Amino acid sequence: MNNFKYYENDFELAVLDIFKDSGWEYECGYDIHREKDEIIISEDFVNYLNNKYGHMSHQEIEQIKSNLLNVNSQSLYRLMKETYSKLIKGYDLKRDDGSNLYIDYIDFENINNNIYKVVNQYEFSEYKDRRPDVIVFINGIPVSIFELKNPSDENVNIKDAYDQTHIRYSQDIPSLMKFDFINVISDGANTRYGSLFSSYEFYFKWNSTDGDNYYNSDIIDIDLDELKTETDGIGTLNYLIEGLFNKETLLNIIKNYIYIPDNNNNDLIVLPKYYQYYGSEKMYHNILNQYHMHSGKGGTFWGSTGCGKSYIMLFLSKRLTTSLELNKPTIVLLTDRNDLDDQLSKDFENAKEYLIDDNSVSIKDRKDLKEKLANIRSGGIYLMTIQKFSEDISLLSDRDNIICISDEAHRTQTNLEAKYVTTATETKKTYGFAKYLRDSFPNATYVGFTGTPVDATLRVFGDIVTKYTMKQSLDDGSTVRISRLPGPREVQLDERLAAACDKYYQLLADEGANPYQIEQSKQEMSRLKIILGNPDRLDIVVKHFIWHYEKRCQEH
Repeated sequence: MNNFKYYENDFELAVLDIFKDSGWEYECGYDIHREKDEIIISEDFVNYLNNKYGHMSHQEIEQIKSNLLNVNSQSLYRLMKETYSKLIKGYDLKRDDGSNLYIDYIDFENINNNIYKVVNQYEFSEYKDRRPDVIVFINGIPVSIFELKNPSDENVNIKDAYDQTHIRYSQDIPSLMKFDFINVISDGANTRYGSLFSSYEFYFKWNSTDGDNYYNSDIIDIDLDELKTETDGIGTLNYLIEGLFNKETLLNIIKNYIYIPDNNNNDLIVLPKYYQYYGSEKMYHNILNQYHMHSGKGGTFWGSTGCGKSYIMLFLSKRLTTSLELNKPTIVLLTDRNDLDDQLSKDFENAKEYLIDDNSVSIKDRKDLKEKLANIRSGGIYLMTIQKFSEDISLLSDRDNIICISDEAHRTQTNLEAKYVTTATETKKTYGFAKYLRDSFPNATYVGFTGTPVDATLRVFGDIVTKYTMKQSLDDGSTVRISRLPGPREVQLDERLAAACDKYYQLLADEGANPYQIEQSKQEMSRLKIILGNPDRLDIVVKHFIWHYEKRCQEH
């Protein structure tokens, strides 16, 4: 019997140790000289600015700080949205000598120019005094808050950590929480991250540190005697800190992977899941390589059900449109169904600020696209169905900084070869939409997304760059496993009948079927259909489904 008592403070120190092992500086909040209503660690903020831009006066530093802290809004969501926008855009400083200087709050290009620090015991006072367990700072600016619960206390769990940040902290210290861009909750055995405005079920595990290997608690042997019995595994905490809070990854996510829609009524902030981040990054770098090689094949993304393909395409588009190496390319997003086109168009047209491109629009026809491309050499995100490329076959643009991304990259997206159609009077050569698309953009780079890659997909778009398999989706919980429960005895087939069927079909397999046996099989199957389709039996099945549904609703 293990009598060791695991305290919440021990867990907090363990989290800090993982950060320190990953190269983060640690400081206790009690040792930081500040007023309790100060959000930014002034010493780190000043040191960063002076090291990057040279000596600044106290007045200049206060002006830079004031720009970031002072936002005018009533709701916490609007506060965070405006704060995040200022953090990313930086600030045009009017210096004491009258000159202008553009200020980056975070140096995203040179990661070693920043100051990375984790702090505990950082008490903050606003409507009430609160002390979050761990706060992550970059250049003295908070960017993430960890709320931890004692792993050995059976009376609390990870959901309590969620409630603590979303209810108590959000109400009592909103000026600090507006910087909580990545909220992390953990009880040691379970660790999740998410947006402060997401419901609990939309908090996720960060299950990889490199995008190649992923954590699966089913295959990890860990002693969790002093922790809870139902767990994802203590490894999820290590993966999150070593993966998501890797310095380079964290900066990239803060800059490129936090999506806040231009307009929405649901307080939506989208953070990437681990495979969405790593998948988008791998696709982005592969497209860069293929662009420089002039291959025209940007690669194939193989994503199973539940991968969130629309968000991956959105994240990838952000990386591409802001890429200086690609000369800020034009992106053409192609689907083969109107409903897919409508949904993608809705998402992208509501992401102009995120994409840093006001020219993100749905295209009504090929003529419309030609007019929009006529006067630009870069930029623009155009969404349309590939069927529109049957309207004309002339050249649209011979630029090489055009990226064509195909959703559902099969069938209509890969038919490059000629087909011959014979009528009573003639034989005609025809091509599919994909051929006309390539005639329109002969120097473009083509990227494919699909859940069912075939040889033609790889031949047209290039090799699979990254994949998210169904097993991985099931392990992550992205796809719900199918469970089968036995129904009432009244609707179950007689075991003797089932055994007779098995014996009969085994005989057919062993001896070969003759016409008489085939006819007899049809008669037996007809009898089985009569049994299964009997109205009395179907009535019992329906009542059973209703009873089961109502029971589950009561349990939740």
